[in-house]
Amino acid sequence: MSSVNLTGSRATLIANIIASIVAFMIAVEVTYIEDVQFGYVLPNDTFLCFFPAIVMFLVRNEPLSCLFLVIYSIIFIDLLFVARDLFIGISRFSKGNDPLLVLVLFAMATGACLIAYFLISLMRLAISSSNK
Repeated sequence: MSSVNLTGSRATLIANIIASIVAFMIAVEVTYIEDVQFGYVLPNDTFLCFFPAIVMFLVRNEPLSCLFLVIYSIIFIDLLFVARDLFIGISRFSKGNDPLLVLVLFAMATGACLIAYFLISLMRLAISSSNK
């Protein structure tokens, strides 16, 4: 009987923990950007920042965790420059150029990966139970 490892490999666990820290920093940046640009902060945007990190902990796949960590880092650096520009008074916002849209697209792609993971897991479970 095989045991289930709750964290995946050690590298996966480290990538997931670092991604959670980066997700927290992205949530702070998003809160600052929305507060300065729009004057209010939507509470759902915090969940949007942490959703890919939650999916990383659920899936526990090393290549997927590393890919998501790289994407998280790119989004973090991009939002860091946007927050810096807003702080010094150079606004890059326009109707067609919303830097928070990348975070929304990343969350949507993460949701698609989570659905695919669950469907593949269900197919593997159905195949393994039919073989016994």
